[in-house]
Amino acid sequence: MYESNLKPNQIGLAQAIFQGVSYVAPAADVAILLIITAGFAYGSTPLAVLFAWAIYFLFLNANYQFSKFTGSASGYYGYVSKSLGPTAGFITSLWYVMFQFFSLAAFGLLGFATFLYYVSPSLEKVPSI
Repeated sequence: MYESNLKPNQIGLAQAIFQGVSYVAPAADVAILLIITAGFAYGSTPLAVLFAWAIYFLFLNANYQFSKFTGSASGYYGYVSKSLGPTAGFITSLWYVMFQFFSLAAFGLLGFATFLYYVSPSLEKVPSI
């Protein structure tokens, strides 16, 4: 039958960090975006990166804080299901699947657009009407 609690010591700190970083900051796009950030921020690039890391930490910390009250491998939809009911949890799970689909596609498009810019910078210029 379904058990609502995780067994102790099933997920460690390393696995939690890996999961959080893999969903929040895909490495290839971050590397590309750092180059673009350096082109705009110049000497303020380290400050911009530290600010971005602080925001990422807040996202990761929110999941950690939720997990203190709800010990489950069900994720976001589990949090919603236990607080607002199973219907809201099901809707959230559908939204989560759509988010995964569209966010992965968006990261692919972002990487491709950046690649196109480096191949042909003239694509940046928008013709005037």
